[in-house]
Amino acid sequence: MEPHFNLAAYVDTVQDFPKPGIMFRDDTRLLEDHRMRAYAFNRLRGYLNDAGVERICAIDSRGFIYGTGAGPGLPITKVRKAGKLPTPPNDPVIYKSEDGRVIKTERIVRVQYGLEYGRDALEIFRGRIQRGEKIGIVDDVAATGGTAEAAAKAVEEEGGIVVCYAFLIELPKATGDDGLNARQRLVRHHDGQDLVKSLLKF
Repeated sequence: MEPHFNLAAYVDTVQDFPKPGIMFRDDTRLLEDHRMRAYAFNRLRGYLNDAGVERICAIDSRGFIYGTGAGPGLPITKVRKAGKLPTPPNDPVIYKSEDGRVIKTERIVRVQYGLEYGRDALEIFRGRIQRGEKIGIVDDVAATGGTAEAAAKAVEEEGGIVVCYAFLIELPKATGDDGLNARQRLVRHHDGQDLVKSLLKF
């Protein structure tokens, strides 16, 4: 039987970062300790395995660490911040949603979203995710859920099916302008189905 480790003791809180009013949860010490890191990866791997995940979508940037650690043997698609995926400058737009939040070019899908300290956009390469493929979305922290929902929308634009969200940390008290936290937002996105798994809550 795998031993139980106190992961929370290895997560530090930094107040007013990256802006006033935000309490940043820093996993530096957890990642430095090989036992804690392996334990976290194994627990996250269990969530993905239980959901039958066939591909991981890891969110920029610390999601890359947890997605890689939790998913040996699984293909990983990087979900990157806008402008980080290498694309030619003349990559033509072939679709734009009415509200302008979803854009498809020949090479990427871009989804705009709101988060707890501003607005941003995420991108994935087109043609990596297979239609009907079971996807696990992995990140370090779930706050308001805007980032994870944007990743899910990008996956769904490519025909993938999100079957699990796996986070190191969940912040139930963090809410967006609409009053929803990450779990509530993602449950709403999936019509009442709760696919959210997390190791820690603060």
